[in-house]
Amino acid sequence: MSVSPPLTRTIGQTERALQALLARQLAATGTSFAEWAAMTLLYGGRMSEEQLGSALAKGNIAGRDEAAALIAALVERGTIATEAGTLGLTQQGATFYEPLRAAVGRATDTLFADIAPGDLDATRRTLDLVAQRAAEMTAVA
Repeated sequence: MSVSPPLTRTIGQTERALQALLARQLAATGTSFAEWAAMTLLYGGRMSEEQLGSALAKGNIAGRDEAAALIAALVERGTIATEAGTLGLTQQGATFYEPLRAAVGRATDTLFADIAPGDLDATRRTLDLVAQRAAEMTAVA
């Protein structure tokens, strides 16, 4: 009888493979994962510095101090700017981010091309539940 490897091993291997694929896309533009995450969050809409810092911390992307330094660097570079108390991508930032997002999207589309939508939905629900439970366990510890 064949024994399946622990699900945690499969999740870890998948996460590392996806990170490596993303890192290759980002390296071509000199973008860090934390920068990518911040731009992705702001591409979805404007946020206060506190909201962006919280989202980066919640995603285990950057701690509060790291997030503040990241935001300052992106502002200094002209990628993001503050307007009416909220942060958003500048035109320069959007011009930089959109082709990168498209390249990552093409890679992702290739990965999921022949997987049934129902399988993807079930996987998403399962991983969301595991992530939620892990976050709850971490908060208690």
